[in-house]
Amino acid sequence: MEQKPEDLKEADTAATNQNRELFKRFEVQKLLGKGSYGIVYRVKRLSDGGVYALKEADVRKMSPLERADAVNEIRLLASVKHPNVVRYHEAFLDGNLLCIVMEYAPNGDLGRFIKKGNELKKAFPEEIIWKYFMQICEGLQALHAAKIIHRDIKPMNIFVGDHDVVKVGDLGIANMIKEGVANTQIGTPHYMPPELWQNKKYTFTSDLWALGCLLVPFEARSMAELRTKVMAGRFKPITPGKYSADLINLMGQLLQVNPQRRPEVSKILASSVVQKHAAGGPHKAAAEPSSKGNVLQTIKIPADLRLLQARLPQAVYDDAEGDQIQAHKTSGT
Repeated sequence: MEQKPEDLKEADTAATNQNRELFKRFEVQKLLGKGSYGIVYRVKRLSDGGVYALKEADVRKMSPLERADAVNEIRLLASVKHPNVVRYHEAFLDGNLLCIVMEYAPNGDLGRFIKKGNELKKAFPEEIIWKYFMQICEGLQALHAAKIIHRDIKPMNIFVGDHDVVKVGDLGIANMIKEGVANTQIGTPHYMPPELWQNKKYTFTSDLWALGCLLVPFEARSMAELRTKVMAGRFKPITPGKYSADLINLMGQLLQVNPQRRPEVSKILASSVVQKHAAGGPHKAAAEPSSKGNVLQTIKIPADLRLLQARLPQAVYDDAEGDQIQAHKTSGT
């Protein structure tokens, strides 16, 4: 029998390797990441040779709320179709494992680039910062147009593809809202806006604060010190001459303590400053964001896992000409 990666064996369920739906349809090529959320692999789809990222999680280890969050991520991914948002392709239940097939970013996440730059003591070129910044804004605009607050913008959730195309991903704690605010306080502390430290609600501009923190981090030796600095808007100053006044002023707008004073992402993209720094002339959206009417609503998750497959969105892949085709759902094992 073909040998599978050790991590995959560990994650396997009662279903034997040769009987797993995953191995019937995909070749597992590489372990990309592993954590409390599950495991992520680079896989090749046997039917078309396409390379994808596949996240799998053992539903037996999930609470009912965690199962709902997982399915919510899938439905959100399937709803938003934009070049700067990680694309959903398929989800299926494989024994006790929930598998999500997503677009693969060959260059990893932004955190990897930041870490490498720090190790080499080399700053990001400003031209690249503007290029990435505008694409992240495009992705956020698509989410916000669909009434989705990401709620966990950070370097590890920004993925870099070929030709420096940047995509917003990992919508595991994203929330679809009705009136512009979200109740649950979840996120990564160093990127959490002041309103979250005050136990107030998320707004769309909470994502913009986190975006500002990508370039201007808040550094602290304790959570108490971090809270004090965030509440005062006291971020690490940018070394004079390192970046342009345009970029420094923009970061100052994003890192306003009062969320109502932060600009909306659509206004940022339309601003004269962003237009000036757009490569090749005025910046234009790469594609129209999804209609908010197309967002798949969150749903109740059945206690019987055998019924879970029916709650998952339909699979969508590209054919040889790049046109979208819908595949039939798998029945699972």
